[in-house]
Amino acid sequence: MKILLTGGHITPALAVADECSARGIEIAIVGRAHSYKVGSETMESKLIKSRNIKLIHLDAGRFSRNFSIQSLVHLLKIPTGFINALGIVKKEHPSSILSFGGYLGLPIAVAGWILRIPVYTHEQVMVPGVTNRIISHFAKQIFISFRESASYFPKHKTLFTGNPIRDAVFTVNTPKTTIPVDKPMIYITGGSLGSHALNLHIETILDKLLEKFVVVHQTGNTPPFHDFDRLSKLNHKNYIIYENVLDHLVGYLFHTASVVVCRSGANTVFELLALHKPSVLVPLPYAGFDEQRKHAQLLEEHHVAEIFHQDSKSEELYKKIMNVYKHRDEIEKYFRTLKSYVIPDGAKRIVDAIVHI
Repeated sequence: MKILLTGGHITPALAVADECSARGIEIAIVGRAHSYKVGSETMESKLIKSRNIKLIHLDAGRFSRNFSIQSLVHLLKIPTGFINALGIVKKEHPSSILSFGGYLGLPIAVAGWILRIPVYTHEQVMVPGVTNRIISHFAKQIFISFRESASYFPKHKTLFTGNPIRDAVFTVNTPKTTIPVDKPMIYITGGSLGSHALNLHIETILDKLLEKFVVVHQTGNTPPFHDFDRLSKLNHKNYIIYENVLDHLVGYLFHTASVVVCRSGANTVFELLALHKPSVLVPLPYAGFDEQRKHAQLLEEHHVAEIFHQDSKSEELYKKIMNVYKHRDEIEKYFRTLKSYVIPDGAKRIVDAIVHI
């Protein structure tokens, strides 16, 4: 049996890939080997390579809400993306296709449908994106992370599996880089590409944070900002900076941090819930269907996180970090109200459904 994985959400895809590998199921992943910045390897490529999984690069187009030269280039790539996807699926000839949404997931799923290969899709967020709404019409089964998503899909083929969480989050390895432990740690991450807006706020309040904390900061390094290049020149004993954080380190940082400051994408939210980690959430303001704000509101309403809007003043972020840190023991008690959202065997449920166990 061979399963072809694809789509925009690489973290749950890798959790499923690990489950497949443990069962001896052959897998390959269709994704992006390099970014639009020529010569720059993507984070997903690094993570896939670390598992010795076959990565098949697909350069596909997508629609954009804003018009620019770049968005026009993406638009022109849509037809060739579908043709290339058809060629990939023909060549790989998988038993099944599992999509995780996004602009790469759609052409591969459509190619599978044309070639009469069973297509499955996983919806990660509360309000489904356009891709999964389209795929749901011909998918054999739709897996959802939030029960709230069920109303958007045909009931007879929708299965609540929860969100697959990568094993690395639960694995605490001693980091190769020495991280000071004489102060409590806060872990700041804007996701694999980083967040320029969040980086600027942290830069503004960094001196104050360092009075109390060891600050571990994952910045990304996207042009034209190059935040990692700039911030890595700061010479502070308790300021540890990474462009990206790979699997071997992420578990240590999550477990050691007293507070996590981060975006509120579905992956991050489920990892915070699984680890009972107090957080300050900074929703991406232009996320599709306002999904990140909805995720952040869920956690804030259950008193396990506070929301910081990125257009607010940096001092407000500092106050929220300090408040969450001050009340972290109380926050721990509230995570039990969200336990129904954490499904430890999400990846297993998905693979079971695909192989009909």
